[in-house]
Amino acid sequence: MKDSEIRSLFEQYYQSYYEEIYKFCLVKVQFRSEYAEDCCQNVFMTLYRKLREGVTVEKPRAYLYTIAANYLHKTYDDIRKNDNDELGKLDAPQYCVNMEDTVESKLLLEKVATLLNEEELHLIRLRYEQGYSLDEIAAQLQISKLTLSKRIYRIRQKIRNGVKE
Repeated sequence: MKDSEIRSLFEQYYQSYYEEIYKFCLVKVQFRSEYAEDCCQNVFMTLYRKLREGVTVEKPRAYLYTIAANYLHKTYDDIRKNDNDELGKLDAPQYCVNMEDTVESKLLLEKVATLLNEEELHLIRLRYEQGYSLDEIAAQLQISKLTLSKRIYRIRQKIRNGVKE
């Protein structure tokens, strides 16, 4: 395959699957966006390298999920070996890939997004996706930490109740 064909195929896969792989990684690293971005970068760099080596990818979606799962598993193992607590309380079972779990996670995220209004979604993203502390968010919103804690608690209750239904 020519370089131009490889680039074209890679760009096609990137456009088609990046967002999906990012969401998968984001869920697996407990909504820490910097780790999800690292995962996606690794996944697509691996894909590009394999395409250049002449590997034929018959099922690109499954192939990308496999690369992502392997990367996440390796990352978890490296952290455990180094006794580094950067990822907090991540549990190894989260990295076991099951396509049914992936579909469930995606459906769950979509359901959560429909349960919350823009302000609630913004608060949850600041806290859990972007990793801001309660103090930082409270200062940004010019509200007390206690008020913010109560809001986040209510939002989490709303999510729990909505997901149960």
